[in-house]
Amino acid sequence: MGSTGYQVSASVDTHRFVLDNLREQLRDRHRVVAHCRTALGTGHRGGWSYALYAAITDTTTPVTVSAHVVLYLRSHHAGTSEIVVKHLHETEGPVQHHGVTRRVLEALTPTEHPHACQWRTDALQHHRAVADARRRARDAVGAVIRLDRAYTYGHGIGAVQQVMVCSPTQWRRAEITDAGTVTNSPLLRAAPGWALHAFEILRAPAQPAPHTPRT
Repeated sequence: MGSTGYQVSASVDTHRFVLDNLREQLRDRHRVVAHCRTALGTGHRGGWSYALYAAITDTTTPVTVSAHVVLYLRSHHAGTSEIVVKHLHETEGPVQHHGVTRRVLEALTPTEHPHACQWRTDALQHHRAVADARRRARDAVGAVIRLDRAYTYGHGIGAVQQVMVCSPTQWRRAEITDAGTVTNSPLLRAAPGWALHAFEILRAPAQPAPHTPRT
């Protein structure tokens, strides 16, 4: 479960290199049937930048398809470039699963290995949580909410925790007064995945006036 570093030229495409490297490392009669990648964001444990998820088939009898997770990053030092990769099989208990697509998951054949079953369960639960969060974000448009944490913005805006949801991806900082809702910031980009966390609705979205049919 260790990592391996590869010295590469500056012109090498990181993502293509990692996928090609995975294919080169496979044993005979193994091949990639589906794959995807995701950025892990800053501050990720281990310092990894990306995860490549691959469904790999073993064409020996019986044919099986299992999941592989490749963590990787690229660093530059004194004019040299290095790509570092760490290859994990789903039976090794990888914790990264948030970016794996349903296409990759649906390509897998059944397994009874406890670590692999847990990894697949966690991935599917995350998909359901993301779908629910999207619905919650849509339903919150027009509401004033208090987020579970403060998010800090530059340009003199500072910490923001109470906002009006202008769209699932945009906020304005908001205050509720006797006269109504006051928004006191420019349009802000909403924090990624904010609806995956708890939030309190302080003022529900205004309901449209009921339609009165003509007589």
